Amino acid sequence: MSRISRRLSYANVMSTIAVFAALGGGAYAATSSIPGPDGVVHSCYQVRKGALRVVPAGKKCAKGERALAFSQHGARGLAGTPGGAGAAGAKGEPGPQGPGATSFSIALAQGAGSTTLATLSNGLILTGACNPASVEVEVASTAPGKPLELSGTNKFNSKLEAADYEATGGFVTIGEATTDIDVIARSSSASKFAHIDLHGTHGATCTFSGMVIPSS
Repeated sequence: MSRISRRLSYANVMSTIAVFAALGGGAYAATSSIPGPDGVVHSCYQVRKGALRVVPAGKKCAKGERALAFSQHGARGLAGTPGGAGAAGAKGEPGPQGPGATSFSIALAQGAGSTTLATLSNGLILTGACNPASVEVEVASTAPGKPLELSGTNKFNSKLEAADYEATGGFVTIGEATTDIDVIARSSSASKFAHIDLHGTHGATCTFSGMVIPSS
């Protein structure tokens, strides 16, 4: 009988160790499941005493406890009312001054010969002539020997042609009724280009008008 008792006692001890090991493993597994796979922390709240304890996911609460879960998404709230308009920003600094423009209008009698209409700061001169049967306008360099660089269009009467000129002297357009030069030009590579729009109309008195950008 004593042998049997010793064997039973040994078996009981081993069983107890196995139970504790199982419980220890279970406790580790339970701890590792907080929060649950869905990211939610589960807990049990004791209704009467207010005690709160965290439990693994899937663990049922005891009698007298209520299950509580944290990090759950509630229903979406209503949209808030729009905020009021913000205060007006400070006034910006003024921009740089534009290039400006110079315009002119001149009348010449027939036979008056070539007359200066405008002298530009980039070394160009604009002239017009009122002939008995035609009107002419010219863009020329004021310094002898300096090349005139000019590109754009010219028109005499109703015929429009390309104006592309690089030489010493001046570029002339002549028409029986009207003539026009609309180009960018300069007197040499050392000066800046100017946009020139020069127009002439023939008659008993010829009229000339034009605009230069930037202002001369």
